[in-house]
Amino acid sequence: MLMVDIVGINTRRLGKLNCFIKWLKDKGVISMDDILNSFKMNAYASIVRAFGIDLGYEFNCIIKETPYSIFLARDLSHAKPERCKSVPFSNEKFFSFVKGRDEDWLACAALLINLKLRDGEVNENDVSAGLRNWFGETIIKSAFSELKAAGVL
Repeated sequence: MLMVDIVGINTRRLGKLNCFIKWLKDKGVISMDDILNSFKMNAYASIVRAFGIDLGYEFNCIIKETPYSIFLARDLSHAKPERCKSVPFSNEKFFSFVKGRDEDWLACAALLINLKLRDGEVNENDVSAGLRNWFGETIIKSAFSELKAAGVL
């Protein structure tokens, strides 16, 4: 049963988000400032889906070259990670993949993952000139090769 509070927040999804934020903080991947950065949090939530953890968000638009969920952005303003008593998921491969990455690299990786989800496959030569101008060849090559090595692309 879908649980929705008075302002239209899906409380089950918000509970998962609270635990996801706690999980990232506990592992030293994010700081409190990162939680306020909806673009970076959208990138993390988009990438973690490829590692088998679905927080329940649809990334149905692209903003600043980042797959973006307006519902995730809204839910971040209501998130209270301290409410998560027990983190229900674990994936060390995801942590080693995202830890220490800058926002552009995360956005590029998230976009490549979403292209694969949308098209069924993606190869480095298919990346548009616009994306190459936005991220640069180095970031695209790095994200692409590391996603391939992780078995995500």
